[in-house]
Amino acid sequence: FEVLDSKRDSLRFAPQRIARFCRNAVQRALPEREAGLLTGLLVGGSKNLSDTDQTAFRIAGLSHLVAVSGLHIGFLVGFCTLLFGKRWGTVVSIPLVLLFVPVAGATPSVLRAALMYLTAAGGFLLRRRSGGLNALLMALAVLLLVNPYSIASVGLQLSFASTLGLILFAGKLQHALEKPFAGAPVITSALSCTVCATTFTVPILLTSFGAVSVLSPISNLMTVGVTSLCFVGGFVLCVAAAVCPALVPMLAGLIRPLISYLLWSANTIADLGFGT
Repeated sequence: FEVLDSKRDSLRFAPQRIARFCRNAVQRALPEREAGLLTGLLVGGSKNLSDTDQTAFRIAGLSHLVAVSGLHIGFLVGFCTLLFGKRWGTVVSIPLVLLFVPVAGATPSVLRAALMYLTAAGGFLLRRRSGGLNALLMALAVLLLVNPYSIASVGLQLSFASTLGLILFAGKLQHALEKPFAGAPVITSALSCTVCATTFTVPILLTSFGAVSVLSPISNLMTVGVTSLCFVGGFVLCVAAAVCPALVPMLAGLIRPLISYLLWSANTIADLGFGT
């Protein structure tokens, strides 16, 4: 069931109301298929995607796009930094991240990313260095203190395993790829992050689901930049729906081709065969 109206709206449920508002705004602005993907990008969840698209995203190794995690918090923080600069962008991003966590459902992956970012942001504002591995272990300790049984969550295992791979080896691999891909930092970054995250999550994926995507380096290379634009565009669209609805059709017209490209990429790569 769903509560349609209430005489007294508690602040406790404000994040759920914000998430519902965003879903409704996106569904009104875009066709059903594109709206399903953008909703997943913004607040997580693949239930609004068709079975065909869900399968395509899984085979292509793009399921993480609709599972809110550090990638999405990175997009949000990057947007704030772009608008306000490094220091003030960090200040503005902290309350936004704290709000985004419950709006996105407070899953283990988004909690891990938020705790790590808040640790790093606090260190930056206080002019103290915060090591990535220490921040990762602190986030894991906090989550397990709150709920020890969350260690059995596959989402938590995948989130921490992929991040551990990034912290330990992504920088080294990116440095090694600088020669063959000279002048293309986006390619070296996307390849190193995808390979390291995938390598560390393969054992968990195989034992939990019996399969792993081998096409994820290709698909992530094709979609990472467009995904960031879709996330930021969807965020702006939801803000516009709240403060200036007249802008929504124009924003939807700009976002729709990008969302269609993500859907096309996932289905095209999944059709290559032998992807899992």
